[in-house]
Amino acid sequence: MRKNNNEIISKIKNAAGTEPRIISGDEEASYIYKGVTLLYTLEMKNRWIIDIGGGSVEFIIGNGEEIS
Repeated sequence: MRKNNNEIISKIKNAAGTEPRIISGDEEASYIYKGVTLLYTLEMKNRWIIDIGGGSVEFIIGNGEEIS
């Protein structure tokens, strides 16, 4: 968590009119994995997804049912 976490959440809430929810890195990886597998029909049983973000790169490995 960042030092100004509450300030950022307050600004998002005021701008968007909704309460943001902070998620874990594992939960983020799960959403990304599900999104990619829904978007693309991947024939392979094992999948390796690379998430290139604003300041980080994550590798997500899954077998079609779950990530590891």
